[in-house]
Amino acid sequence: MKKQTVSKITSLSVLFGVCLASSVVALLHNQGLQKTEAYNVSSLPTTIKLNDNTEEEIRNYYSALDSLPDSEKQGTNLLKNLKNILKNGQKYYSYDSGSNIWKMYEITDRDWVKSPASAISGYDASTNTITGYSYGSSASSAGMNPYLHALYVNRSVDNKMHAWARESDNTTSHGNNKEWGIDREHIWPKSHGFEDEAQGGARGDPMHLWPGDSDVNSSLHSNEFYGFVNITSSTKAGKWEYARDNYVGTSLTLGTSISSDQVFEPQDCDKGDIARACFYMVARYNYLSGSDTDGIDSNNPNLAFIQDNTSPTNGYMSSTTVTGNMGILTDLLAWHHMDPVDEFEIHRNNLCYNNYTNNRNPFIDFPDWVDYIWGTATYNGRNYQGYDSTPTGVANRNSDSINVFSADDKEVSKIEITKMPDKTTYKVGEAFDKTGMVVTATFVDDTTADVTAKCSISVDMKSAGEKVVAVAYKDKIASFKITVTERPWYEKPIGNTEIPLWVLFIAIPVVIVIIVLLALGILKVNKKGKLKVNKSGTKKAIKKTSGKKTKK
Repeated sequence: MKKQTVSKITSLSVLFGVCLASSVVALLHNQGLQKTEAYNVSSLPTTIKLNDNTEEEIRNYYSALDSLPDSEKQGTNLLKNLKNILKNGQKYYSYDSGSNIWKMYEITDRDWVKSPASAISGYDASTNTITGYSYGSSASSAGMNPYLHALYVNRSVDNKMHAWARESDNTTSHGNNKEWGIDREHIWPKSHGFEDEAQGGARGDPMHLWPGDSDVNSSLHSNEFYGFVNITSSTKAGKWEYARDNYVGTSLTLGTSISSDQVFEPQDCDKGDIARACFYMVARYNYLSGSDTDGIDSNNPNLAFIQDNTSPTNGYMSSTTVTGNMGILTDLLAWHHMDPVDEFEIHRNNLCYNNYTNNRNPFIDFPDWVDYIWGTATYNGRNYQGYDSTPTGVANRNSDSINVFSADDKEVSKIEITKMPDKTTYKVGEAFDKTGMVVTATFVDDTTADVTAKCSISVDMKSAGEKVVAVAYKDKIASFKITVTERPWYEKPIGNTEIPLWVLFIAIPVVIVIIVLLALGILKVNKKGKLKVNKSGTKKAIKKTSGKKTKK
């Protein structure tokens, strides 16, 4: 055979083999046989990217939403469509083997103030990257056991949480830990839909698998639903000074009318982080499409929220018809607004995406999308007032606010006139002109926004004097003064109109002239009611005038 012929046969054989393999894989995938374990990643990256993503990069991640109608970008339809984005190319790491989750904490949950990047070998400040990173393996790993930002820890107390301060590396027992020990905390408890058998998937998803104080996790959270606790003198709280403001008890929102089961309430600074991790889980793991090529199993559960606190007695597996439930929904919605997205949470989201998971938490990126899906819960402090499940908007990845609530959604602490209007002196009856004025709102999360266009303005312009201009946005008011002067007599309006008197002095002679011209026949009114020069009348008027001159 010729070499060229052999080459063609070889190429065709390879092509056929690739096509056959692809078909088999596709068939297995469509039958739900290709499980999440198949795309677990066995090793962690050693080049670490520390930069946060740009606004453009974040918006582009959700570009698949652009082709959808508005009805598919709100409510449960938005959840369904976010799932396809979040699972696309997602990376998993085994929960049990290789301590990969513990190793990730050295980067994803690092306290970057107490353990700065500059202390890491291979760190390049010019690119904000680390090359040749070597992960630790225990509490004795020199230089590889950084301080952590862990859940349930009062960070106003000197933080002594370390990445490898786990049960096996501490001298004290689990559940009675005075040595700042941590657990891998499943923010969505694995007993609520996917049990223990999963190795990767939901059980090992770093987006909801955070380090948390081991004592609080074991003695308080312990698979409870989340909610505001009815705090009494007997309410069980965190034992130690650094974890004192975490509680477990009966639901303040539901009382005992629905269930006597207890709920867990974390400290205020963790409430929003926990809520958004739960929202992520329902967006990533749901069965709202009615079909899923990965199937519904321990790695790919079917999760949803309920307005209840009835926890299952035993762990259970979700299915196409049974959801893994979490609550209390309205309390989680309130926590989302009480504790807005902060810099640590933003950075963690980007560190996970760029280095480990290849997916993002959309509710950190676009906090308003929570209300676009589940609606609005109203609270007076910690006290439930009501719930409206109507979506408040339609997701728009091109214009929605990133990492913050839109100004209309956030609670305002104050408003200020940060720039005075161009005009501050008026005459009686003039309309107020806000051109040049800037009104800045400060929100409870210390962010600010220009809300000038959304303010209502009240001022008395009907009389002369120094006047107070009241500017209101939501329930906040700011004010400043302007001067209103009397008009000269000829500028004063005629009656209740805006017409000044000088117009009247011009109009009266004009009206008299028109009447005279009509009487002389020089002007006439046509069929359309318009004044028109009457040529024949004009000639007669000229002849009469000429005749009078001739007689003289």
